[in-house]
Amino acid sequence: MRAIMYAGQAVTSSDRVAIELLAYAKSLADRGAVDVVSIPIVGDGGADSFDLLVGAGIAIGVGPVADPLTEVVGADLAIDDLRERQARLVGPRRDGS
Repeated sequence: MRAIMYAGQAVTSSDRVAIELLAYAKSLADRGAVDVVSIPIVGDGGADSFDLLVGAGIAIGVGPVADPLTEVVGADLAIDDLRERQARLVGPRRDGS
């Protein structure tokens, strides 16, 4: 589990969601672009979601949490969405793959 720090607050999501979020944010920043994404988080009442603007000029921090949980509801769907967005942004690789 990871704490994602954004706009003065921290939310908790899975390691994999945090990794994909950072990768997509970096790709956006490299291109001077921004996007709004929704990620699953663990809220006080259980499963929840968090919408955030990511990309150029927007700071995001990720760090460990003291109480690691094993599953974040919706993590796989969020990871797939972030990967699809990044693939559309980056486009096909030059070597044809």
